[in-house]
Amino acid sequence: MTSSFVIHQWNCHSFHSNGPEYIWNLSNSSTYPDVICLQETWFKSETDLIEINGYTVADFSVRDGIKGGGTAIYVKVDIPYSKKEINSKFETSVIQILINSDMVTIISLYDASTDTKEDDYINLLNQIEGKFIICGDFNAHHYLWGSNKTDTKGNSLHNAISTNNIIVLNDGSGTRQNPSDLQLSCIDISMSSVQLAHQITWTVDNKSLYGSDHFVIQLTLNQTSSCSNSEHELIWNYKKADWDGFASSCHKQLSESMITDNINESCTHLTNTIIKIAGEHIPSKKRRKNNKPEVPWWNENCTLVVKERNKARNKARHTGGGHDYLLYKEKEKECRNTIKLTQQQYWETFCSGLNNNNNIGQKRLIY
Repeated sequence: MTSSFVIHQWNCHSFHSNGPEYIWNLSNSSTYPDVICLQETWFKSETDLIEINGYTVADFSVRDGIKGGGTAIYVKVDIPYSKKEINSKFETSVIQILINSDMVTIISLYDASTDTKEDDYINLLNQIEGKFIICGDFNAHHYLWGSNKTDTKGNSLHNAISTNNIIVLNDGSGTRQNPSDLQLSCIDISMSSVQLAHQITWTVDNKSLYGSDHFVIQLTLNQTSSCSNSEHELIWNYKKADWDGFASSCHKQLSESMITDNINESCTHLTNTIIKIAGEHIPSKKRRKNNKPEVPWWNENCTLVVKERNKARNKARHTGGGHDYLLYKEKEKECRNTIKLTQQQYWETFCSGLNNNNNIGQKRLIY
């Protein structure tokens, strides 16, 4: 049976500001994407990264001391991957994942410059081998991917992908909504190698912008990844442990002679020995994995203002503006302020409840 491998592509326009609503929406979904490619994360450094439960930050890029930009790729925790270095003028995050015995390169790309040339695109493409998928906000316009105009960047990109026999996956649907007039444009582009294109379904989730000015794009591959699909994991069952036997074995097998001048070697030897002893005296049990994305501070009020904002946006787009547009902007501001205030109040409550008896490691905070 063939299952799907799903990629989300999204220019989040600040993941700190708009990520919570997106993650909350994921938590209410029946399935989660295998890979999330983000553009305009606005992360400033590694310490600024946001955790998503069930995912790991596989790669990211930041601007040195400059606000804006940035890319990131999140991958489900049970999917093996490797990073790949690419040197180009673009902001990129690049990983490789094994899908059905084929190594696939996945790139999240952002390009805000206005002077990008055909050679810049070709330089990027020449560094990719085999099958690949590129998810990017190219800020380039061309009729090929649905734009109502063609600009210089669009022509350059079109020439580069045509020369290299690359397939654009867009179906012409708008991917960005202009905040000033709610008009749609197609600057978020997904492309792939010829070998993969026929296996990919490309769709735009236009139900919500999740606070950004770009919609989430979903790429669905009719393939399976090299990952564990088990919903359970093995953990130690300490209640049924033979602690006397464990202590006795430790006394017999652990000694000072295991400690040498090589710290790393000594640590590895000692750790492996203790784990081996534990396996002999402590049984294991299955526990359901908790890989569900979550936003612990999200409440019903946040959900309500999101629904009201989306309803106002849809009406304004239908009627063409005027009073409905002003109402939408008002609801948008109210939604952003409510989410920000709720997050702040949750953090303040959490901090006020801390004392010496708290085990902070047991309290899960997303950000």
